[in-house]
Amino acid sequence: MTPIMPILTLLAKEHASFHSQVFLSFKEPKDFLFQDEILKLQNSYQNIDVNVNFSRMPSKSKVYSYGRIAVQEILIKCPDIVARKVFICGPGGYVESLTSILADIGILTENIISEIFSVNAPDHYKDSIFDVVFNDSGTVVQANGDKTLLELAESSGLYIPSVCRNGLCGACIVRVKGETTGGCTEVLSSQSILDGNRLACCTYPIGTCEVVNDI
Repeated sequence: MTPIMPILTLLAKEHASFHSQVFLSFKEPKDFLFQDEILKLQNSYQNIDVNVNFSRMPSKSKVYSYGRIAVQEILIKCPDIVARKVFICGPGGYVESLTSILADIGILTENIISEIFSVNAPDHYKDSIFDVVFNDSGTVVQANGDKTLLELAESSGLYIPSVCRNGLCGACIVRVKGETTGGCTEVLSSQSILDGNRLACCTYPIGTCEVVNDI
């Protein structure tokens, strides 16, 4: 979503004559990043059509779809997709799966442009096991530094808002007390870092930590 937004803004600003069909997928309605801006673009420019899916929770609005983006849905709303350039942005597994599906329906690989969100784990982590406490729920998770705070939360059934999963959008900001590494602190202010704020998607605990999701 993060790199797609400036592309759409530029197309609208330049009054691009060609049509753009946009498919967005979020877990839940509250994860809809840039919602106001996206809806404004769609309502203001007839050459931009936006389709939104929520994979985990239905929206009260009948405008949006529930479930993952399906190839049949794409073909119905964009029947000439084989003749178009396709831009994909998302986590590695999602991009790889969608690229394979699009290739199967006849889109040439040179017409598929993708950007993968990924965060690499530290080169080494501690052999010892330590506790990560999620204060909101009181859940204690054992860790050894090979998973991010977001991954630890999700594997334990806990919810932390997230969109890009690469430290770009800032949706997964949490307050952390304890030993960590990473954190994509480039997108946080100095004061925010001093306050203990980190991005859960790229922060690795390397010792006992407490995580507060109340930002």
